[in-house]
Amino acid sequence: MIERFATAAAEDLAQPLLTWYDDATGDRTELSGATLDNWVSKTANLLVDGLGLAQGDRAGLLLPAHWQTAAVILGCWAAGVEVATPGNQITNEKFSIDVIFASADRVTEAEGWSAGERFVLGLAPWPCRCGQCRLVSSTT
Repeated sequence: MIERFATAAAEDLAQPLLTWYDDATGDRTELSGATLDNWVSKTANLLVDGLGLAQGDRAGLLLPAHWQTAAVILGCWAAGVEVATPGNQITNEKFSIDVIFASADRVTEAEGWSAGERFVLGLAPWPCRCGQCRLVSSTT
């Protein structure tokens, strides 16, 4: 799958490769092959260079359908890291998770997963309009 992404991204780096629509807000985000490839590379580099993960390690995802979720999944695959989600019936009791990516509304659920590293994705519209972003604090 990651090979197909790389091929599609390289065909025309400026052409839109992924378009995501948020039906609830009406937001629309369009990513070119170059932009999505950049997000995928940054995620893969975070996993490999930043966290020392390798082929066969696992990333847990507690994320909704979103363009950032696609970038994280592709980044995991590019790094050789397996992706685990609750929909796969993968739980804390069955598999160890090396890193978890969660949306802000699922932080409490993420606390139940045994993961060495934890990241929260804001999933804010990109670019965010001034005054529409909210800081999510884990103490509230």
